[in-house]
Amino acid sequence: MLQKIANWIVDHRRILVIVMTILTLGCTALLPFVKINYDMTKYLPPHSSMKIGMDKMAEEFPDLIEESNIRVMFTRLREEQIPVVRKQLSDIPYVKNVDYEPGNPDYNKDDHTLFVVYTDYHLFRWRPYPGGDRAGGHRQGL
Repeated sequence: MLQKIANWIVDHRRILVIVMTILTLGCTALLPFVKINYDMTKYLPPHSSMKIGMDKMAEEFPDLIEESNIRVMFTRLREEQIPVVRKQLSDIPYVKNVDYEPGNPDYNKDDHTLFVVYTDYHLFRWRPYPGGDRAGGHRQGL
């Protein structure tokens, strides 16, 4: 049975390549229509206490800017490298703040150093990198 399948694939390889190329081009053409939901609360059930609390907070504080954070951990970072890395992280476009507390065990444990990077998450749209120096693109605040 497997030999028959293998023989069919080998005998019809050109057709398979053409079909896969057409499918790949079709998927590529549909890529701009893919919508990304950055609001993870949309996946919570309506009766969830987290959803109820977030809805209440949005109702009480409508002008509150919601932030997301990214936790970045480094291993074996030397003491003199910490301010350099923190500066590099804060220089990333659209980063609002980088938290780090020397001596705090929440940020320093064994040979690991943690930085918390803050940025707005609900104000993003896709746009190519300035100058085109990186592949893909980045998210830019509106």
